[in-house]
Amino acid sequence: MKYLLRKNIGENGFREISEEYFRDLGHSFGCLLNGYHIEQKFDLVTENFIEFESDVFRTLLNHMVGRYPGWNTHLEVQLLVNRRLSNLLSSCRTYFDQIYRHITSCFCGNGERSKTLKDYASELYTQDLSYRFMEALRNHVQHHSLGVHRSVIGGRRLENTLGADIEYQIGFTVSKKELAKNKRFKASVLEEIGDSVDVVTSVREYIRCINLIQSKARQLIDPELEAANGFLSDAAGEIVDDNNYFGAVAVGCDDSGAETEIIPLSLTHWKEISKLRLKNKALSRFDSGSFSGTPLK
Repeated sequence: MKYLLRKNIGENGFREISEEYFRDLGHSFGCLLNGYHIEQKFDLVTENFIEFESDVFRTLLNHMVGRYPGWNTHLEVQLLVNRRLSNLLSSCRTYFDQIYRHITSCFCGNGERSKTLKDYASELYTQDLSYRFMEALRNHVQHHSLGVHRSVIGGRRLENTLGADIEYQIGFTVSKKELAKNKRFKASVLEEIGDSVDVVTSVREYIRCINLIQSKARQLIDPELEAANGFLSDAAGEIVDDNNYFGAVAVGCDDSGAETEIIPLSLTHWKEISKLRLKNKALSRFDSGSFSGTPLK
């Protein structure tokens, strides 16, 4: 086998490199690719969470303008929230199923950092009832039935100096009695919860925990990602055009000269990681906030 570095078109653009250097380039490319996959999965969770919260807020807005005249419409609202909840829980499962493998791949199969993250997630699971409950509910929704069993739309009068205002409210809850019908629902979690559990509050706390886990994951892999990006940049010699098919690559050729392995020296994944991190900050305190229609002064 022969290993070459190609920076442009033509025979003059090739430079022979060692197999060790070629493998290091492959690791660097794979490291950035897996780092990108981690951010993709977190983006999937965040987008589904935003859709869930947006539809809950839209329900309040529709209630305010009087668009819920009958029971059928009320059931449609509950079904919509069930659908959003199911999508969110499914994306969370995808996140947890794959993030540890991606982290291990960032370190050439060394699972030390992955174990560190698992231990951290386990601590959060032990400390936070909402985390335990949502994990059990995810399994329930996937294998047994829908998660939201009751929805309430209403409001209350708020007295003020001008008379009174109406505060519109909504509630989506999970019934312990309904969960108990699923004999495979985690018994220890079922014992911990009350007769009903507010879905929105539990979801926000669960997503807070995932944000903390994502922040920890970034902390663990960032030195390796930065090193991988620097190594690829040095090999390319300059920042190449990511849309250029003939950009810098490392190739492995057999004895006949045929290219059997190609490693792009593109920095696309590094750039996309940065974009997704700007988009998704992995905040840890947003669960303590709330929406308000009161004018900002």
